[in-house]
Amino acid sequence: VDVPSAGTIVAEQGGPGFGTTWGRDMFRTILDGPTADRDLLLFDARGTGTSEAIDCPESQQARPFESEATKACAARLGERAGLYGTVAATDDLAALLDALAVSRVDYYGPSYGTIFGQVFAWRHPERVRSMVLDSALPADQPMLARDRATWQTGWRGLDLACRRDAACSALPGTTHERIAALLAALRLAPVSREITDAEGTQKTVTVDAEALLGLIVAAGRAPAVYRELDAAGRSWLAGD
Repeated sequence: VDVPSAGTIVAEQGGPGFGTTWGRDMFRTILDGPTADRDLLLFDARGTGTSEAIDCPESQQARPFESEATKACAARLGERAGLYGTVAATDDLAALLDALAVSRVDYYGPSYGTIFGQVFAWRHPERVRSMVLDSALPADQPMLARDRATWQTGWRGLDLACRRDAACSALPGTTHERIAALLAALRLAPVSREITDAEGTQKTVTVDAEALLGLIVAAGRAPAVYRELDAAGRSWLAGD
């Protein structure tokens, strides 16, 4: 039976940088109930996914926080570098809704998608009927402030995880002191090894101060870091 749509849900991916259409199955699963009688509109912001994705090999192959790769990408884009901001992308969405003759939408966005949603609501409030922000981030703070807060949370969590474990809490010193010692050692002599990743691919991995920072920032998405980093650092410092 062809039932008229009760409205349109717009979903926007996190990142920034991920194409929203690539997450089609994820969004359909998350929004399974609400989309039963509504249309689901997935929009790739300019420079991502199917919207002429930016091709910057330096950034695509870099680890997080590599500022030189970001600078190289900006240089590659030249005058176009300023055309990929959130404000422009939200205006693109409004233009798309105009083209589809959709007046108002229900919006869902996780992570960076929450910033996108806030900017969209600020610039086009008449287009928003409702909004769900999942794992929300403040739109009035730079992304660096978000990363700093994430790092601080991971840093506190590492020490808390040790204090809650009988074997770890019985060790002399604190997790923070041991990781500080590991950081000093990696600054003097980064470690490179050939490893096989989870997909069976051989690759060279370098662990240096920047990689250690990345592990701590990622701890919330990879809880094993809370369990293993202190122990791995102790083993390395002991010569293993």
